[in-house]
Amino acid sequence: MTPIGPLTSFPFAARQFLCFMACASVVAPSWAQPNAATLASAVQSVGSASACASWASLEMPAAKVERRRWLRELDAASSRCSDSAPFLALLGALWLEEGEASQAMLWLERAILLDPQALGARADYALALAVLGQTAARDELLAAWAGRDDVPAELMSRLRAAPSPRYRPYQASADNGNGARWRTRGELSLRLGRDNNLDRSPVLDSITLTPQDRPQEELPLAIPLRPRAGSAAVVDLAWRAAHDSGNASLWQLGVAASARHSPEARETDWQSVQLRADHWRAWDAWRGQLQFSVARSSGRLSEPYSVRRFGVAIERDALDCTHRLSVEAEGRRQQTSTYLDGNLLGAILSAQCGLPALRAWRAGLEIRRSTDQPKGADRPGGRQTQTGLTLKLVGSYGQLAAELGASWVRAEDEQGYNQLLENNARRAFQQRQIFAELSYRLPAWQPLPQGSGEAFLQWNSSQQTSNIALFANSGTNAYAGLRWRW
Repeated sequence: MTPIGPLTSFPFAARQFLCFMACASVVAPSWAQPNAATLASAVQSVGSASACASWASLEMPAAKVERRRWLRELDAASSRCSDSAPFLALLGALWLEEGEASQAMLWLERAILLDPQALGARADYALALAVLGQTAARDELLAAWAGRDDVPAELMSRLRAAPSPRYRPYQASADNGNGARWRTRGELSLRLGRDNNLDRSPVLDSITLTPQDRPQEELPLAIPLRPRAGSAAVVDLAWRAAHDSGNASLWQLGVAASARHSPEARETDWQSVQLRADHWRAWDAWRGQLQFSVARSSGRLSEPYSVRRFGVAIERDALDCTHRLSVEAEGRRQQTSTYLDGNLLGAILSAQCGLPALRAWRAGLEIRRSTDQPKGADRPGGRQTQTGLTLKLVGSYGQLAAELGASWVRAEDEQGYNQLLENNARRAFQQRQIFAELSYRLPAWQPLPQGSGEAFLQWNSSQQTSNIALFANSGTNAYAGLRWRW
């Protein structure tokens, strides 16, 4: 779980300082009094030093949609303005405003190397480090600027503020004056596509029985099992609210709902809803999280069941990576088949790291180990152990973003599953999955100016193998959709 989002107000004061200290000497180009549109055109066409630097002479827009437009345009022009300290400082400030402190640091570091006197870039760099839990640079700036009268008061107050956890998931909607804020965030997506195995069914024409008192026999199925293929529509809705105390502590509540409908195979339709509460806390370079959630799922082919989950995690940033260790306990309860109820306890170790050669990309690795203990003694298979590995690559190029992932899971029962199947063999299965998403950030839509829209394509392929044929299946699906965040 990696909640991310914008930092409130941090780069604005630093940007004012940057313009005050570093932009006064910028010579106005021949097109005098430039605006963002003409600058973007000039940078893309000629990439001149004056055009690149003149971005920093403009007033940063207050509207989030306009700032994000600036970010897209500066990001697209970054290769042509890689030697302009004012340009890179502005690009870093915009990334910081989006809540991407690690991404901001990449550009701010280069700006400082090009111009060590770029005090605005130094301020934003110190703020980015403070957000990541490293406060030494901020403290040095406070000491150095204590006696200066040319440093904006707002910037000094921001530097003095206690650093908050790296992940700032929500845009501030209220501030009580002492640093505490309420934040909200919502997301709605609709995707349409096709799935060649809507019910995750195996392909079986017969079943082999192995009774103890007579020879093995193969019985043909009156209705052979075949996957149901068809088109489907999926709707996902999520909304979260959080209170940030302004003192490295955040409380979060959220609700999420999903539903799938297939006109060609209505019996495979399903619905789910989840309520979740989290508490984040930071101690210098460390962050801790407590989480609790309750979810319920149902469908015509699947018996309704509920899941309660509790987890505790600790993480920190080091060597351009976020390292995380978490422990989760989960209880699953069936509505009718209570003999299938179980309690799961697991540990997850993960890391997400930036790629030096691809600044806008991050790679992730997650290792999971868990044990599923049956609530009663009559669950087939008894206790089950699970081991999982997930690899992920996430990044962007301009308005395009991509997410690629692959996972592997192996599970094995402690006891025989059924005396009539494979001579009461202990069930084991492996699941391999590959996932890819390509998204494109849409231009702002005036009726909804405070949100951000995306068009996306998704593809997923999974295969499950087992020593008991009844539990083997495979499927592939592809979806196209729209996503809206506000």
